[in-house]
Amino acid sequence: MLILDFSSWRDAPSVSMQPEVMIAAWRVFKDQGDERFLVGLLPNGITLRTTTPIVIVNVVSRSWLTQSGRLYQTPGPPTQDIQLQETMRLLVQAGGVCGALSDATDEIWAAMQRAVQ
Repeated sequence: MLILDFSSWRDAPSVSMQPEVMIAAWRVFKDQGDERFLVGLLPNGITLRTTTPIVIVNVVSRSWLTQSGRLYQTPGPPTQDIQLQETMRLLVQAGGVCGALSDATDEIWAAMQRAVQ
């Protein structure tokens, strides 16, 4: 049995202090209201970040603008690690997203791949 401890949960720095963030291994989850949330590892490789709802996705530059006004960059591919994906899903749910989540990563990743061809 895997037990996750979100006791070190903390808010991200303000958008004015951190207007842009690089995200490594990432996934996108969609709630029942079709809001999408980007979740990924920060460059330190140990901190997971989940965003406020995504407002704009630029598939060419692989950048994401969120409801908070922060810009996220995802230069690499989404993670295929099953355990990390499930941890990301749990993090989104722990952040207050209610109901079932679906993984919307594949459709966005496919659009990113098409954009570079």
